Amino acid sequence: MLKEKKQEYTLRISQANKSELVVIIYEILLDYLKECRENIQKNDIDAFHESIRKATGCIRELSSSINYRSNVSGNLLSLNIFCIKELAKADIHYSEEEIMNVELIMRKLYEATKKAGEKDDSPAVMNNSQFVYAGLTYGKESLIVNLNETSNRGFTV
Repeated sequence: MLKEKKQEYTLRISQANKSELVVIIYEILLDYLKECRENIQKNDIDAFHESIRKATGCIRELSSSINYRSNVSGNLLSLNIFCIKELAKADIHYSEEEIMNVELIMRKLYEATKKAGEKDDSPAVMNNSQFVYAGLTYGKESLIVNLNETSNRGFTV
């Protein structure tokens, strides 16, 4: 994943609520699955295995975020386990077919989670993080990012 993409996700994570965090993890997962397919096309085996490892980590993180009091929790966990097994097969066989199966399932779950998350108006999970305001100024394509510095960033007591 490119450095700029990581910075974008970091910024979004710092200002996200619980539902938005899950949506972001799905987006990161989909990026890693895309990377897997690109690495197969480039014939970069080491990068392929690394992308598979990171995608599997995302699915494990999604599994740990399941609310087990929900009626659909068992189904979500089963889908996640299936996808982890498919990624393991893809890793062993250096195959794109299993990756596409996982991507199809996860894209549908992403869309459903994103739609459900739009109703969540809870506050951001991280407190004392920087607020970032961006806008176009002084020209058509010059982007100025202003950080609102707070005197008390980090942990509070």
